[in-house]
Amino acid sequence: MNLELHKPDYEGCLGIDMKKVPTTMLKISKQLDIYIEKHYKLILFIMYFLYAFTRLYRLAEVPSGMHFDEIGIAFDSLSMATDHIDRYWYRFPVYFINFGGGMNAMYIYVLAVFIAVFGYSKFLLRLPSVIFGLILTVCAYHMGIELFKSKKAALFTTFMVMICPYFFMAQRWALESPLLVTFFTVGIYFMMRGIVTNQYRFYILAGVIYAGALYTYAISYLIIPLFLVLTVLYLWRTRKLVLSKFFLMGGLIFLLAIPLFLFLAVQNGYLNEIKTAYFSVPRLPMYRSGEITITNLPKNLYMLKNLLLYDWLAYTALPEFGTVYYITIPLFLYGVFLSIKNTLHSVKTKTYDAASLILFMFLCIFAIVMVLDSPTISRAGSIYFSIMIFTVIAVKDLYHRWKTVVPVLLIMYTLLFAGFCTFYFNVYPVKYSAQLNFGQCNLGEAIDYYDNKYDMDSTPIYIDIDHALNAQLEVLLYTRSSALDWDKILQTVRNYHIYWPEQLDQNAWYLVHEDNIEAKEKLTHLELSYVDSYHHFELWK
Repeated sequence: MNLELHKPDYEGCLGIDMKKVPTTMLKISKQLDIYIEKHYKLILFIMYFLYAFTRLYRLAEVPSGMHFDEIGIAFDSLSMATDHIDRYWYRFPVYFINFGGGMNAMYIYVLAVFIAVFGYSKFLLRLPSVIFGLILTVCAYHMGIELFKSKKAALFTTFMVMICPYFFMAQRWALESPLLVTFFTVGIYFMMRGIVTNQYRFYILAGVIYAGALYTYAISYLIIPLFLVLTVLYLWRTRKLVLSKFFLMGGLIFLLAIPLFLFLAVQNGYLNEIKTAYFSVPRLPMYRSGEITITNLPKNLYMLKNLLLYDWLAYTALPEFGTVYYITIPLFLYGVFLSIKNTLHSVKTKTYDAASLILFMFLCIFAIVMVLDSPTISRAGSIYFSIMIFTVIAVKDLYHRWKTVVPVLLIMYTLLFAGFCTFYFNVYPVKYSAQLNFGQCNLGEAIDYYDNKYDMDSTPIYIDIDHALNAQLEVLLYTRSSALDWDKILQTVRNYHIYWPEQLDQNAWYLVHEDNIEAKEKLTHLELSYVDSYHHFELWK
């Protein structure tokens, strides 16, 4: 039997002349180039507006609940704004104790300023993340200009940073780690400008920003120095190193980092705790100096996959979209290859290539993350800006061969971003609600709800603390109390009693978790009644 294979008749089915498709896409690409050149400022404004809208929309509601570090940051910031002490009564600490393992100071002090001006709210708690993310997005455009000397490439860089799933999710939490990428990136940009223009002001700005980065996230203590060493060696090789300017920048970093040197000296036993009227250096109960060791490297190989996909933390990346969208992975790998190739050529020919600094940024972050104890996407978050740059490098190279690649990718990424936003605001809060509970951090929001709805100021309120991660902290935060209001003997804040009484009082209110069947049976036996329920905590009276 003679079988004849036939190609599908797309032209007949769809009414499309397939021979004209490449020509049509080429025309679209040319028209897109012309439009971008004429209206790049409008496009940039639209992207900034989209950034602001997608980050601010329902900011206090999604993600739902609160991360336990958000609760710590919120109350320390509130206490700093009102009494200039943290919750352990340290005055202006250079590093916060938080739950014992420490918390970097930058986010807390920035938020404290906001609270002092506007008062506390959950929206305000997360607002600094959005603002620092906007600074990163603005810097992405100027970095694109510096690297690619092209408005189109700079706009595409901004677009990629704006739609990146990791950045999107991180910029809607009040957490310390996402701040590092903003400071690191802005510092690199100013240093690039200093290298090109040979002006002192850019080195000064870079030094101040790098020093600021040291107060955002502790792994910067290793990343920033390693990056600067690689950069100095590279600039020396490419004959761009100006020692006087680098000494100035390094001197600024050193001077501004002196409080952190004191902090490290206290933690390692070289100094006692420091307490003054102007600042303090507490000793952490759980100083995590042993978390970084080269022996962690073999067991951390899983991060090679997780960085581009997702891990077990639902607040950093989603399996449905990954950290950078799955179509980005081959582009990123190709961009890394091109960047390594270009850097090696730059070193060989002794010619400066600004993109080499982005490669150093990537390598330094990756190297430090790989020697951490139990690294996560959240801890490695500062690496994603360099991943976006590598993606743009790949797309720019492909564009020289196939002009249609940019409009095709723009369509694909726009559809992916629209799908991600739809999923994030509608499906994510429901599908991942259990993972977003963070060890039962719902008591505070229940207190806030009942405090506004019912008149409970005149009677005692007893709390079921067995179903709350940190009942003391949540009560202090949501009653807008000072750390000075905490009565350690009576365990009370205002009329809230942070314990379950041995003998129930018929005239009191009770906040009991919905799963605490035994407590509810006792309340029923005393002829008390269920009143309301919010965030898994029921109100009884």
